Amino acid sequence: MRRRITAVLVLAAAMRLVWIWLVPNEQYSDSVWYDAAAWNLAAHGVYGPTVPSAWFPPGYPLLLTAIYTFVGHNQFVGKLANVVLGVAATGCVYLLARLFLSEAVALVSALLVAIWPNLIFTTGILGSDLLPVWGFVACMWLGMRRAKITWPIAILLGVLVGWMILARPVSGILVLALALWWWLSTRSLRPVVPVALVAAALVGTWTLRNYVELHQPILIATNGGYNFWQTNQRYADGNDTYWSVVPMDDPEYHTMYYGDEFTKNSAGYRYGIAFLEAHPLHPVQMLPTKLFWLYHTDTSGFYEGVYEAPMHGPSPLADFIRAHSERIESLTFRYYEALLLLAGAGIVISFVRGRPNWLWPLLSLPLLLTFFHLFFHAKDRFHMPLDGIIAIFAAVALVELWHLVRLVAMKRVRVGSTRFLATRV
Repeated sequence: MRRRITAVLVLAAAMRLVWIWLVPNEQYSDSVWYDAAAWNLAAHGVYGPTVPSAWFPPGYPLLLTAIYTFVGHNQFVGKLANVVLGVAATGCVYLLARLFLSEAVALVSALLVAIWPNLIFTTGILGSDLLPVWGFVACMWLGMRRAKITWPIAILLGVLVGWMILARPVSGILVLALALWWWLSTRSLRPVVPVALVAAALVGTWTLRNYVELHQPILIATNGGYNFWQTNQRYADGNDTYWSVVPMDDPEYHTMYYGDEFTKNSAGYRYGIAFLEAHPLHPVQMLPTKLFWLYHTDTSGFYEGVYEAPMHGPSPLADFIRAHSERIESLTFRYYEALLLLAGAGIVISFVRGRPNWLWPLLSLPLLLTFFHLFFHAKDRFHMPLDGIIAIFAAVALVELWHLVRLVAMKRVRVGSTRFLATRV
């Protein structure tokens, strides 16, 4: 069995290494900021592309900073770190699935992550997406290995959860999911206390940095208020604000477009809360729209990693993908769509088999993530922390389907053998 999972891990590494070698993409969109902020912190001790900032959460830039401190500003090495994250996510999905399911399910779930198109496309993007893909399954595996955890594991888990929160604030739902596991397993919430305290201490350290250096009470990032406002205003559609359709002579929209990051943060929360007070049912009414934006596609890596991204040099593979963009995008989407359908079937199968305790914490993650995004804007790449969980449930359905096919085939062989013997007699 070790050979099989080793082969899957080698496949995951090989596909990602080939990708970043053959597609020398420059950074595009948010990853430009992450890369610049990480290098500025490594070179000058300043978090932000030029001046001190807190626009984006620091979890992923801190990883890049550690790399750039030793190797200089080398984006390719940053991409290699993403390869490691992709392989680690593949391995942790296997470990998490193997805790409660068969070896076959664990192997298939790891394989699904290893060959997942959007995860491979995202490897060349120096953004925060891949870190929580690994972090979610790593934290759940570490926390669910035993009903009771030791202090060293609790501290390590708290550090990991805190780091994930600093990468993607939605990662706070990991604390709730693990608390549910411990309650179902031991009828006690004591294990969650040290984990939550360590995570809070880590996040609090960054909050203190923001107050001391920026003189602002910013919990994690200033884009929090802006993103909160984007989905809680009268022209909200659940995604990014389309500035061409809003009244720019309105002081609210003028402020949110032209204000600095600190103004956008504080005013965003103020405007958003006022809107919710006037429209308390707005989050519920936006649920269908949020579900659409979160889960309708899985092509962020395709667009930001190759299709729309500039290249450092010639890339025949990138040229081929652009020339056949509709087919490649369709294949990317169909893979994701198939996994979603299979995951739904896997959840049903798990329910039918007796609703085991492990099911509820894993199932709570998509529910909690969706609830979080009722109050913040949604994009398709924001579902990526759930990719490992989706793969596990999809693997349950695939293995069950394989067993069913084998059973039908064996019955046909037996019937055929019986008929053959009957004719001989």
